[in-house]
Amino acid sequence: MESIQYEDGTVYTGEVLNGLKHGQGKLSFANGTCYAGRFVEDFYEGYGKLRESDMLYEGMFIKGEKCGNGRQHNKMRSYRYEGGWKANLKNGHGVENYPDGSHYEGQYNSGKKHGKGKMTLTNGSIYDGEFNIDKIEGTVSFCLYRDALYGQMDSLIKEAGRKMRRLDSVLLKKKIKYIKVTSTMGRNTVTV
Repeated sequence: MESIQYEDGTVYTGEVLNGLKHGQGKLSFANGTCYAGRFVEDFYEGYGKLRESDMLYEGMFIKGEKCGNGRQHNKMRSYRYEGGWKANLKNGHGVENYPDGSHYEGQYNSGKKHGKGKMTLTNGSIYDGEFNIDKIEGTVSFCLYRDALYGQMDSLIKEAGRKMRRLDSVLLKKKIKYIKVTSTMGRNTVTV
């Protein structure tokens, strides 16, 4: 075990081979960022923990980048992501939980929701379908609680105008708690 202090205030404590960080170690930066885990020829490699400002990542690294399976959360644990990573970005299948209580489960590509996914909002509304670079695309099923119609589907309501107000009064009379909306290329069908 060696301890190395760098001019910028960074401190490394751990194994060294041929002058390089190699083996188990801990690297603490002056700005508070800290990595603890395995090093191979100065790079984070294999399983490790990286704390950056408010976030903690635990998982796999390849050549100093988050890559493979890992999980990340903030200090309060109100935000969490668990799933695949590639080149420090969410990639492949993952589950993301947001501070407001909503969550997403599905595919990511280069840090964006991309492919099949399901977004569940705090009011119980569900968007299930295809995502393209963080946007809902193609055929998507929406399961909306009646109370969410005015909050979550503003654009649909604006298009439908009076029809939606009539639908809402029907939903109230029938005591229906949610509806399913299927949207394909701008055309919406409502199933009660």
